[in-house]
Formats: sequence, structure tokens, C-alpha cells
Amino acid sequence: MKRNLKITPVSDCKKRFLARRRALLRAANRTKKVDAVYVTKRVDVSYLSGFSGEDSALLFNKNSSVLITDFRFGEQAPEECPGTEICIRSRKSTLEDQAGKLARDRELKQIGFQSTVLSFDRYSRLKKRLRGAKLTPLQDLLSDVRAVKDDEEIAQTRRAVEMAENAFLGLIKQGASYLIGKTERQIAAEMETRIRDLGADRAAFDMIVAAGPNGSMCHYAPDDRKLQRGEALLIDWGAETAGYRSDITRVVFVESVSDKMREIYEIVRTAHDAAVDAIRPGVACGTVDDHARSVIDNAGYGKEFGHGLGHGIGREIHEQPRLFSASKTKLKKNMIITVEPGIYLPGVGGVRIEDDILVTANGHERLNQLPRDLDSMVVH
Repeated sequence: MKRNLKITPVSDCKKRFLARRRALLRAANRTKKVDAVYVTKRVDVSYLSGFSGEDSALLFNKNSSVLITDFRFGEQAPEECPGTEICIRSRKSTLEDQAGKLARDRELKQIGFQSTVLSFDRYSRLKKRLRGAKLTPLQDLLSDVRAVKDDEEIAQTRRAVEMAENAFLGLIKQGASYLIGKTERQIAAEMETRIRDLGADRAAFDMIVAAGPNGSMCHYAPDDRKLQRGEALLIDWGAETAGYRSDITRVVFVESVSDKMREIYEIVRTAHDAAVDAIRPGVACGTVDDHARSVIDNAGYGKEFGHGLGHGIGREIHEQPRLFSASKTKLKKNMIITVEPGIYLPGVGGVRIEDDILVTANGHERLNQLPRDLDSMVVH
């Protein structure tokens, strides 16, 4: 498939990364005063600078940013990180050695760090190299900042959804005779190949492909079981492009649907739609979960829906916010979340329907185009 790719100008990239760094500093200073932030989680370094390599760290304040990396990325880093100074550490020094020197040279006095990421040994080394500057834990602050997407992130997520859906449609259009007899592993491998052929960088995660009764296991790993005529096939998959991911689940039925699977499918679909209808800025995540859960509870299958309703997606497949019944976190415009209620019956199978939902100014937008009605999910 031929694609027309939009190339983002370097100036726009610089503005975007600067805006993200400043947003993090503003968030940090609402509760704790810091004049710089030291970021060590790989996905966060990439989010704030554009760097895709490993073994790196980012030290920045409101005026400047420095990416610390090593010789392997000396050519790559400047190309990927417009507006960021590149510091190549020596083979004898660590990231924290170099960060400490940079902080001293810039006379930084209070530095925020990712306390849930930096190990005690690395923290101790950095503290020693700072010689008096204060280290302030920021815990999961960046996760909250990343939960609200900018326009570029939304655009990339749309692409990831489209690629994943086209891969699924390409497989299903082969028909029942093509699918019958294939193992779960073979179907998973073909889905990943189709995702890459459509231009994605990779599958977004290790996909779930569960045939027949295996669908009752929420996070099942594909095995050598062959799909049989009259069975359900649960596929939980996604695509990754430019660092952003999609996460989708559908259940297809090979030629026919049993009465029990038909019953629980319609319950799950109703629960899914009830939850999506409740999504808008200011609504608590727990409230959205309750809309789906009440449908399943009232149908008598509450105990068979034992997981949360969904989660944020972005650079990681599970991000903030988390949608579960006790959550008081309020949805915000430009969050992207999954809605994925399910019912799981051991020895019978399972149904889960999952879409990716953008929270808009006045409500929501379903990023998916795949149908959810049962008739469309029967493969002949």
C-alpha cells in the first residue's frame, strides 16, 4: 500500500519537544520547586527529546536541554534531537557522572528525578557527583503529563489504529476455509507480518490470539492449538508507528456462533457502548468503568468481568489514566484511552471488545472504524 507521509519540519519538532519539557517543569513546580529535571526512563527521554536510542539520559531546565549518551549514537542523536545539546560521555564515565558534572557547570541547585525509575545505586552516584545540589523525587509526574496528547501524538495514534485494522481486515477477508486449521501461533505471525507490510514499525505488543475455549484466559499466549469450524477466535493486537501504539480486540466466529457466545457477545457490546457514551472531559475514570460494569453485573456475569475497563495508550501500551471502578482520576481533553469490557467463561471461551477512544472538548471520538455488531464478526 502506497502511503503519503507527512514530514514534520525541524522547527516544529523543536517547538513540540520544548513545549513538553516546559509542561513537565510547570507540573513539577506546582508541588515541588525544582530548577531542572533529570530523566532516565527510555520512553520519557524519547518523548522529551526525540531520541530513539538506549543508554541515555536527559537533563534540562526552562532554557536548555542536554542529552547524555555514548559513542554509538554520536551521529544519530543530533539528527533526532533538534534543539537539544548532545553530550557524549567517555567509556570510563557513567550517565550519572556526566549529569553531575553538567549540573555543577550550570550551577543547578535543585534537580527533580524519576524516583520510580532511578535505582538506589545510580541515585547514590548522582548525589555524590552533585556535591551539594538537592535531588527531589518526582515519582510518576511525567506519566500524568504524557497522558494528554498533542496534535502530533494524536495523528500518529490514528495511523497506528488504521494500520492495525487494515491488517485484521486483510486476514479476515481470506475467509473461514483459510483460517480453519491454522494454529494460534500461525495467525499471530501472519498478523504481525501484515502490520509491518502496511508500514508499521512493529506490532505494538505480544498479541493475544486465542482459539475456542482459550479465549477465557485474558492474557493468553498463542500456542499450537488449531482453529476449528464453529469456534470463536479472540485477537487482541495493535500496531506501533513513530513510537505510538494502538490496542484493539475483536472476536470473530468461524461460520457459526453458539447460543452462549451469542449471549455474552451482545452483553459485552452493550457494556462497551454504554461506557464509550459516558466519555467526556471531567468524568471520573471510575464512572466510565461503572457504566460498563453495571451492564455486565445486571446480566449476571459480574464475576466473569474481573479486570479494569481500560487504560491510556501512547508511547507505552499501558499508560495513565487507568479506568477501574475506584479511580477518581478525571478525563481530560486529548487523552486517548481504551475501553475493553469482557466476559470469560472457562471451558467455553471469552468475549472482549476493545476500541481506542480520543477524549474531545465536548465528548469523545472513536478512532476505530471496525464494526462491532455480531453479524459482521462471523467469517464465512
